[in-house]
Amino acid sequence: MRFVSSGYIEVEQLVTYAIPTAEVTVEMDKVPVQNGTIYATAVNTESTALDGVTFEYKLSTESSWKPLGNDESTTGKSEVVTAPVGTSVDFRASKTGYITNTGTGTINSTGEHSVTIVLEEVPPEPTTKQYYIHAVTEESVNITTGVHGYLWNNNSWVEQTLQGGAMGFAYTGEPGTSIRVKFTATGYNDTEKDIVLEDGSTEPIDVKVVMTEENPPQPTTKEYFVFAVTEKNVPVETVTAASVLVDDEWIPQDLRTVVASIGFNYTAIPGTVIKVKFVATGFITEEINVTLQTESDESLIIPVTLRFEDGIDYMQIEGDGTKHPIFRVGNVESN
Repeated sequence: MRFVSSGYIEVEQLVTYAIPTAEVTVEMDKVPVQNGTIYATAVNTESTALDGVTFEYKLSTESSWKPLGNDESTTGKSEVVTAPVGTSVDFRASKTGYITNTGTGTINSTGEHSVTIVLEEVPPEPTTKQYYIHAVTEESVNITTGVHGYLWNNNSWVEQTLQGGAMGFAYTGEPGTSIRVKFTATGYNDTEKDIVLEDGSTEPIDVKVVMTEENPPQPTTKEYFVFAVTEKNVPVETVTAASVLVDDEWIPQDLRTVVASIGFNYTAIPGTVIKVKFVATGFITEEINVTLQTESDESLIIPVTLRFEDGIDYMQIEGDGTKHPIFRVGNVESN
């Protein structure tokens, strides 16, 4: 008789039947298992063996990783794993500063096998800095009127939230990279600029975008006649001098008389406020703010009220030719 069983050595045995029915026992030996070995090596992207690598392994039929020592005689080599021929073995290699990687090998004979695992260096974290980007004039004076800032992103301009006294926006980026910005501001030409972010020792780093002024039409000036009157709106005939404050300096004006009104001509932009001073006998000399307006041609004639210094007003009787005093006590007047 021949006995065959998977995993066991085939057996042939002669059996003699002494009785019609008998039990025959046949002992079979298992086929001896053939083992092979396998190890892993860890190299960098230049195929140079790496030291200080931590190895792990698991059979392809297993789910948990097990530690695997290093072959002390060879840099970047693990200890061997012994397993039956036909077994697949997974290896994992890790090292500080490198990206962990895995590799798989199969023991397909009784000899020694190896698996090479390539480890890439962990890319350095980008060093970013904060930048403050704002618009200035050609004289490096901050622009603060009607300012809008934009950043070019995904093929469109994205308006930024402005902050700070200089009216700019913050941007965090990596030195050496390039960005495109745009500023608009009242009275200035729209300005686009490509900026290469530079490194610096302090944060945030100030980035200035120079804007050029537009050429707005010059405002139209008007000529005004500024003259002195009493509190009763009567022309003051005793005016001897008049001056206007310009850049903290009193500039004398040329007096002229228009129908008993004594004053001076002054050319300025409508809406201008000037400070004037009249010197007139019998009146207090004081600084008076005057607003030059242009609602009508009549508004080009500007009366400036002077106060009496002695409480005496005067009137002239028609045909008399003599000034007659009018005495005032409080708000009560009498002849």
